[in-house]
Amino acid sequence: MFLQKNKKIFEKFYGIEINDETAKNEDSDEIIRQIAFKRNFLIKGGNPDENRTMSLIIRDWQDGRLRL
Repeated sequence: MFLQKNKKIFEKFYGIEINDETAKNEDSDEIIRQIAFKRNFLIKGGNPDENRTMSLIIRDWQDGRLRL
């Protein structure tokens, strides 16, 4: 429900593209991976640093930068 209503805002803010299937299924793992790669938040082996990315999203929302 969240992504279906706020998809464009989220895409524009983080510079990612969320396909309709991901939004429909609320696949947050895939979105977190996309943001991690976009921001170059990587750990050993080139894997996305999901904890750092989730912290970024929460911080952006708490600081009022991400308005949904």
